[in-house]
Parts: sequence; structure tokens; C-alpha cells
Amino acid sequence: MSSSRSSSSGRSVRSNLPGVSTVSARLVPALVERVLERLGLDGPPPATPEGLDRLYLAWSRTVPFDNVRKRIALASGSPDPLPGAQPDDFFEAFLRHGTGGTCWPTSGALHALLVACGFPARRATGAMAYLEFGIAESHATVIVTLDDGVDRLVDSSMLTERAIPFRADAPAEHPHPLHPVRSEPADGAVRFWFKTGTTADREVPCLLLQRDVSHDHYLARYGASRESGPFNDVLHARRHFVDRVVTIRGDTRYERHADGVRASTAEDERRWERCLGGRQLLSDGNDVLAGTSSWSRAPPLQGRGHGSGSRPGYTSVLTHDRRCRAPMQPARRCGLSQRSGRVAPVGHHGGAVT
Repeated sequence: MSSSRSSSSGRSVRSNLPGVSTVSARLVPALVERVLERLGLDGPPPATPEGLDRLYLAWSRTVPFDNVRKRIALASGSPDPLPGAQPDDFFEAFLRHGTGGTCWPTSGALHALLVACGFPARRATGAMAYLEFGIAESHATVIVTLDDGVDRLVDSSMLTERAIPFRADAPAEHPHPLHPVRSEPADGAVRFWFKTGTTADREVPCLLLQRDVSHDHYLARYGASRESGPFNDVLHARRHFVDRVVTIRGDTRYERHADGVRASTAEDERRWERCLGGRQLLSDGNDVLAGTSSWSRAPPLQGRGHGSGSRPGYTSVLTHDRRCRAPMQPARRCGLSQRSGRVAPVGHHGGAVT
């Protein structure tokens, strides 16, 4: 089904999306309570600019941007819908394993949480790195408009730690030691510039396209990324901390601080093969997100099974325990490897947010 939709910015965005049938994207109160507790909040913040910043800061420093579950699903060859598309599934996996997702599932989940907490949030879309790759609906984000009438960007991929006020008719700068953001009118819409997790100075442009789309639209776009996407072929994960951003892509681990980026590869294979990151992939420990080159070279999973049992093998790898699991050749069992067996060069992966 091909259609042309007009965004609220007046831009015409062409899509070719399969029909989808969805359940409600609303979260039950008990799940909302568990998620807020995991984020370190004692309840829903007030629907004010300060309350929004408080919730978004907690999200930015707790929920990772990663393709772990997507990689597992793609490597298994399963025809089932991609994991995390439904907000309740996303949060159950986050609470149990510490996993996040890419832009479509994380934005859908963040939108659902904001709405459950009383914030007037809208699902939005954009064109990521469009000056290089062209204007295409390649990014999901969230906009919140409070009683003051100001539009604020709350992006689950950029993770800027505070909501970004913006206007379609005036530029604005939002300084920050780690997460500076600029917005400006461009190409009949609003363009945001932000820094990635793997370079010190590079800014990535994102053009805002549609400002109010449905949950079904998110599901369709996420499903379409199964065929082609920047996060399909190599492990990618990023966590934000008070003083640094930690990213692994392929066999390289990056730490971006206010004074620059430090990159390293697997020098101690035995230590890194114990688990995804020395302690655990997505923990609060100092060794989070340490990738391993052996995983990137391993062949992808064949068939639908993720492990020896009926449950996905990643349950043995992603854990909130403070101890590592026993060695288990994670790439071969979990499919956290590039399909071609090679590490993709960083910076050549479509409109990826790194």
C-alpha cells in the first residue's frame, strides 16, 4: 500500500508501508509503577517543564539505545514481529534484561510512558543524517507540548538529558558539556544538530518531518527496517552516564567525555568473552559496553533457535546480576555478529545514530 502523507510542517512524506494490526499501546498502571521505580522516580512527575526534564533525564541515563534484541531476532530468521515494538514488551524486557532498542521501539515506549504519566506527548518522525542520505522517514522521536504552548523534543536516541524547546521560525542553541543541541528552520521544517557517541566534534542533522503519527505507523516503519537498516548487521549499544557516553559498535568501544573520545578494541579476549562488558552489557559498572572482536567475527545464527532451551539465549547474557554468567560463546548462540562476518566501518551505516 503506497500513500502520501502530509506532515504538520507541510512536507509531503511518501511511504510504502504494509498494513498492520495492533493492540493498544497504553501501559497498565502496575507496569508504569515498575518502570518509574527502575528509573529512580517515586511516581509520575508533574506535567511541567521541570517534571518533563526530570523524567527524561532519568530515561537518558537508564534506558540504553541498542539493537541487541533486534539482532537476535534477525539472526534467528523468525518471521515474527520485531521485538520491542509494543511498549509493554519493550518495558518487560528492559526490566528483566536491561535491554533498550533502536529509535522506533524506544520512541514508542517513551511516548507510552509519557502519556501514562499525564504528559501531552506525540509520536513524531524525522530524516536522520538527511544531508548525506536524503530525506526519508528514517527516525522516530517524541514531541511534548505543555500548557505553555512550547514544543519540546524528547528524543530516545539522542538522549540529550533535557527536553529541547524549539520553534519553526527561529534558531536556538542548547549548550551542554556532553550533549549540545542546535535547532534551526531548514527545508521548510525544523532541523536539529546533535553529537554522536563515537566522535568528538561531528554533528549529525535530523530534519523533523511528521509531528503526530499513530502507533500503527511506528510499527510499520519498524517492520520495514527488517529489510534494510543501519542496525541490522552488527552489535550496537550505547549508554549515557553523568560524565561520559559509552558506545560499542562491532569490536570497538568508545567513551566520549567532554574533552574528547577514547576508542579501544578487545585486547583481553578472555576477559571480554566472559560476558558482554566485563560485568554485564548494560550495567552501571565501569566496564559497561565493552565489545569483543571475536563476537564480530563469529558466524551468525542459523535457524530459529537462540540457544539450547526454548527461551532466547540472551537471557543468559543480559542480566542485572552483579556477576557474569559462565562463558557461552554469545555470538553463536545469540546472533550478536555481523551477517557477513566482517566489522562494518564506523560511519558507513546509513542514517545511524551513534
